[in-house]
Amino acid sequence: MWLNIVLLALADLTPENAPRLKQAWRFDTQAKPPATGHAAKIAAFEATPVMAGKLLYVITPFNQVIALDPGIGVEKWRFDPHVAGRGYSEASARGVAVDKGRLFFGTLDARLIALDALRGKRLWEVKLGPSSNEGNYQVTSAPAVVGDTVIVGSAIGDNGRAVMDRGTVRAFDVKSGKLKWSWDPTPAGETGAANAWAPMAVDAERDMVLIPTGSASPDFYGGMRPGDNQYANSVTALQASTGKLL
Repeated sequence: MWLNIVLLALADLTPENAPRLKQAWRFDTQAKPPATGHAAKIAAFEATPVMAGKLLYVITPFNQVIALDPGIGVEKWRFDPHVAGRGYSEASARGVAVDKGRLFFGTLDARLIALDALRGKRLWEVKLGPSSNEGNYQVTSAPAVVGDTVIVGSAIGDNGRAVMDRGTVRAFDVKSGKLKWSWDPTPAGETGAANAWAPMAVDAERDMVLIPTGSASPDFYGGMRPGDNQYANSVTALQASTGKLL
């Protein structure tokens, strides 16, 4: 899987000067699947590279984080979390979050990891989701960082069963990895999912995180999830530092 970087000497890209774009460098991520089989077959490179400080960061579908020299495309460091070799409902990673010298990312086997952004050394790691993970509970989008809080959702396989894992959103202290709060978008009972799999948005000045949620389980039959499903299929604003509903 290749990362292609193009450069343009002009300040603005227009239809007229776009044909003059030239490739500056090309980098092979050498993304390695955790095992042969389904995960390797469905792998999709969906990451948006992140420029922070003097480094360019990219993450592979199997959660290997790579820091590059943005000028010449030379690898400075690489961190491999060694995700579990099992089947997954999807194999992708949409990016990382970098803030104040720390880099945060989630994994296919449902971990949240914090690294030293300059050196690539692990600072802390927490396990998310159920203790027995069959590959249906993952993290595929970058966490959101607001102040001293890092917030993470989950990707849960759709349409697999009536009662799926709950799509709980969790927030941790950026320095210690200690849990600060959790928020469940669905009512209590035999239901689940309504998870926040897509990227979240933040308003740091208002101490706010905007969370997009998917459908609750069962996806099509509502007999097991009476009521209004609370905050499934919605965009919900929470206070980032406390998890309070705004």
